[in-house]
Amino acid sequence: MVLFENFDNFDPFGSRFDLSSAPYNDGSGDYFTVTDGSTIPGTFGNVTGSFFAAQDLDGDGAEPVQRMFFRGVDISGATGSLLEIDFAEDDDGSNQDWDGSDFVHVDFEIDGAPAVPGLWLESDTTGFNGEPRLDADFDGIGEGTAVTDVFSTFTALVPQGNNLDIIITFAL
Repeated sequence: MVLFENFDNFDPFGSRFDLSSAPYNDGSGDYFTVTDGSTIPGTFGNVTGSFFAAQDLDGDGAEPVQRMFFRGVDISGATGSLLEIDFAEDDDGSNQDWDGSDFVHVDFEIDGAPAVPGLWLESDTTGFNGEPRLDADFDGIGEGTAVTDVFSTFTALVPQGNNLDIIITFAL
């Protein structure tokens, strides 16, 4: 295992990752933070410890796009490496709420080269109130596995190289 992050023992000033802004949670559904689920609305299944959560990023005047960075991961000599990341969405089962402009993108920078898509989650509509799904062809429309309120593992093949930066972009 090259990198493991479970967000337990989170310290915003000494973390193993960087954020584009300070974590926040207004207590009413606008957040970009680490939680165990007790400090945000919604119910999630298959929770094991803490997780990173983001919703309504521009709701309190914050930037509408936020990023998380894992920098300088040594992957030299690694072949066939997979990123495994668990995702869930506060899904009420009937009223989907990802708009066409909402997404979560996981991209890879290898050895300082430009970023390449790794794993994208997109709404299944270009309009309003779509379901979040895997966007396997990176075209901006989710057509793959749905993201539900139960944490499920999604995987992506990591390109070979020596130094990996992982960039997770949230536009929610």
